[in-house]
Amino acid sequence: MRTAKFINMSSLGPGLLFAATSVGLSHLVQSTRAGAMYGLALLLVVVLANVFKYPAIKIGSTYAAATGQSLLEGYRRQGKWALLYFALTSCVVSFFAISGITLLAAGLLKTTLGLSMNTAALGSTILAITAVILIVGQYQWLERITKVLVVIISLTTVLAAILVIPDIKWSGTSLGSISELTLTELLFIAALVGLMPSPMDASVWQSLWTCAKAEAAGHSFSKEEVNKDFIIGYAGCGTLAICFLLLGAGLMHSRGIVVENSAAAFTAQFINLYTDVLGDWTKPVIVAGTFAVLYSSLLVGLDAVPRSFAVVIDRLTATESHSDLHYARSDNKWYIIAICLFVTGPLLLGSFFLDSFTHIIDFGATVAFVSAPILAYLNHRCITANEIPSDYQATKNFLRFSIVSIVVLTLFALCYLYIRFVI
Repeated sequence: MRTAKFINMSSLGPGLLFAATSVGLSHLVQSTRAGAMYGLALLLVVVLANVFKYPAIKIGSTYAAATGQSLLEGYRRQGKWALLYFALTSCVVSFFAISGITLLAAGLLKTTLGLSMNTAALGSTILAITAVILIVGQYQWLERITKVLVVIISLTTVLAAILVIPDIKWSGTSLGSISELTLTELLFIAALVGLMPSPMDASVWQSLWTCAKAEAAGHSFSKEEVNKDFIIGYAGCGTLAICFLLLGAGLMHSRGIVVENSAAAFTAQFINLYTDVLGDWTKPVIVAGTFAVLYSSLLVGLDAVPRSFAVVIDRLTATESHSDLHYARSDNKWYIIAICLFVTGPLLLGSFFLDSFTHIIDFGATVAFVSAPILAYLNHRCITANEIPSDYQATKNFLRFSIVSIVVLTLFALCYLYIRFVI
């Protein structure tokens, strides 16, 4: 009984969904590329990105638990400009992110199954199946499938990282090679931080999933349950980010292997490197884990963005007294319209970048990096708003941490913009 009281497994959900959507592009692609290109030199960057985004992303689930409403309602109360800002940046980031994930998932299937099907056609099939699962299954299917995939992700990644540690060059790896940043290096670091551990949009997704979880369960969850769920998911994200960086450092950087740019070539390279170093017996495990990473990110992302879109439409037309629709049901017409939009749009985008999917990812990630400070500021204002009950109000230390994070993220973004467009 004490164990059940400590962690109620039925309350776990939004935190695991956050973990699932984070480990796709930011971890498998960006962390692996960071390790492959710079060894362990960007390890501190990965850690700090996770640390400084923590307050803003955590506010999403806390605000939803406290008010029963999503952050999008909190944005509306600050002005419709806040909703429009979120909608614009989220659409840009998500179009590129979903396109990149789809290309990778299709490339993985083509490589491992030997399919002759066109990558774009295979990607459209994957997206169509995912859309049906979300529309028919609603939140319950999303959560159940994701829980299974997250377990596969965690076990295979940690196992692979442990086995590759002996191949990492621990000596001679320092920040010296990137202390004088070139434009290419700056762009990559911005793209790495933009998606690490997830774009700031994830705070809104957390609030929506928390509301949907409560609606599906028929009751709200306590502050302690929500916090434990988030911390488990966030801590898992940070651990897996480091694991993927170690994999890139051990399997690629130490052997001088250059990262491929096309989706199919990258997935083939990724799988072959595992099997070359760890043995052919690991291939089924690595393939399963890699596909779990990609598909869980696609599944969760394709739910989160339309869910946000549907609520934004409602919030833009709502009055102060109209605050009942704080989450988007999967049978909501705007949710279905948005899913169709985010199935066709990213697919068309990806069809033009079949041989350079990393450019798609880096552009969307850079937009996420630059837009993060404003979203973090909006979240801070939400958690300090009058509608927050006294027992859910943030501590002074947390608010200080939130302010410091906003300042750091803002300085990073300004430095990037200055170097990118002025120097």
